[in-house]
Amino acid sequence: MEQTERLLRAKGVTLSLDALHQLARDFVARNRDEVEALRARLVGRYGLPEDTTAEALQEHLNARFAVALPDGQLEAVLEVYEAEHRAILAFIQAQDLFPMPPDHDLRILRTPPFMAPLIPAGAMIPPPPFREGTQTSLVYLTLSEALRDEHTALSIPAMMVHEGIPGHHLQLAWAAGHPSIVRRLTSANDQAEGWTTMLEDWMLDQGYRAEQADELRFITKRDIARIGPRVAIDLFFMTGERRFLDIGVDVDLSHPDPFVAAGALLRAVTGFVPERVEAELGWYSLHRGVPLSYLLGNHLIWETKRSLANAAPPNADPLALDRAFHRAFLELGSMPMALAQRALLTRVLSPMEAL
Repeated sequence: MEQTERLLRAKGVTLSLDALHQLARDFVARNRDEVEALRARLVGRYGLPEDTTAEALQEHLNARFAVALPDGQLEAVLEVYEAEHRAILAFIQAQDLFPMPPDHDLRILRTPPFMAPLIPAGAMIPPPPFREGTQTSLVYLTLSEALRDEHTALSIPAMMVHEGIPGHHLQLAWAAGHPSIVRRLTSANDQAEGWTTMLEDWMLDQGYRAEQADELRFITKRDIARIGPRVAIDLFFMTGERRFLDIGVDVDLSHPDPFVAAGALLRAVTGFVPERVEAELGWYSLHRGVPLSYLLGNHLIWETKRSLANAAPPNADPLALDRAFHRAFLELGSMPMALAQRALLTRVLSPMEAL
């Protein structure tokens, strides 16, 4: 336990292990309620029985919004991702929601076979921090027949928001051009993952894909449910304390194999296919302290945004405040969220108070 606490402190995590565990319990309960409210609306919309479960509804939506594959070519999915990337960029530019770095590019590729076991659905390789010229990111997408439900017309928007613009690519392209070597090179997972998971909700709040808002949010909420058990499993893998797996989910956690027990929790919360569960657990076991950073960062970023809203002048425009937050956040470079919070409050509020 003490070794785990030291490791997390070195990563800039200030919450205790028990506080992180409680954060996961609270998130899982809140997310469950949000999913249920969306489920109730959508089963009526699609004429499904009232007792249709969230899992069954997701299967229905996956089939209804499956991506067509001409001649069964899985690579056709990449073209849909490219089109979604362009649509997101156009939406952002039309409303001037985020500043863009001066010279950047994003490439979308199929995950090479040797990397597929550790990339459950998609991942982004950021721009090299010391390379001159265009800041280029690579988005890898793991494609297979077993994973087709991970790449539907409803899941692709969230994937591109998360991995591309305005998510990882945008933030890390800005960081790669920061004048500070430390802020270019630092790996601040809670900052990076908090940013992307916040955006999955925020972009829908702004009206992106408004015609399918409930469907997109349902799929997004089902997928983001992963960040709750990630905390529990990360703490369990680091400490060996099985009690951390108890986050209020009705599932049998008694199997003596830690991977089987952890996999049962992850599947119960998310409904992930077995192949994705296996890939998720594979990287959890390799990167201590990273899986929990998603929920921790998400919590800290929303907390920061609430603090800014409460401290802003009464006449402050909410969207203008968000734009100022985005610019300040992106210009910070990479640093743990515990440090970023203090800097953001100063950078965003000081110019507004002068108005």
